[in-house]
Amino acid sequence: MLLKAKESLRKMFSAATGYYGGLLQSYSLSSYALRHSFSSSMKVSRHFIPCKARSLSQFSCGGSSADQEIVIAMGSNVGDRVSTFDRVLQMMKSSGVNITRHACLYETAPAYVTDQPRFLNSAIRGTTRLGPYELLKKLKEIEKDIGRTGGIRYGPRPIDLDILLYGDSQIHSETLIVPHERIHERPFVLAPLVDLLGTSCDDGIETSWHSLSKCSGGFFELWNKLGGESIIGTQGIKRVLPVGNHLLDWCERALIMGILNVTPDSFSDGG
Repeated sequence: MLLKAKESLRKMFSAATGYYGGLLQSYSLSSYALRHSFSSSMKVSRHFIPCKARSLSQFSCGGSSADQEIVIAMGSNVGDRVSTFDRVLQMMKSSGVNITRHACLYETAPAYVTDQPRFLNSAIRGTTRLGPYELLKKLKEIEKDIGRTGGIRYGPRPIDLDILLYGDSQIHSETLIVPHERIHERPFVLAPLVDLLGTSCDDGIETSWHSLSKCSGGFFELWNKLGGESIIGTQGIKRVLPVGNHLLDWCERALIMGILNVTPDSFSDGG
């Protein structure tokens, strides 16, 4: 009996170490996967090769002939935020976005309009054949379907979806700016973004993305200028893990009590 209990504990520990996930297949991605992620790509690489970006004129309103790598930011501070992320991921998947990576979950203090609930923020990386304006339209449709309506700018919202990066393109129009114009000033955007970036210069698209940051050290340097990992765990931004109806702060000491069921049906009914 004790040997079985030890083996069960070993498996539980192995599963826990899996919380520090990385790349997941799109078919299995959900906020369940988001809540178990802790990207290993926090290390800083300061050597980037400049890359010429494409301009808006290279795009029409139609779709792209090839898969484009994209990064989309997610935010919510109304309703069940984790469940909302679940729905959004599935809706993006069915709208032509192949999700390949996800960032950690962050609970953040509201910016600009401070008298409102705290936000849950994250980001996804993926590919799509949708053109940038088609993608924007799909994201706006998802926001509407989730329940977002017109309100005060930067006010409470059930979901907010922003295109941070689209291929190696620079887009500047009345309806879309890529890279997103406020990346550099938002820890709640940069934290999930750097989760999605590796440290290798061999990834051409990432080299291009860093060059689009207009900073010699790329997005990693922008993140460090805002405080980087030193601000994680402060009231402004916490890296969190949803457990039941609670968000556990990764930086806090956790006291865990569990019930180990070693009967043949093992972990039934949450035991």
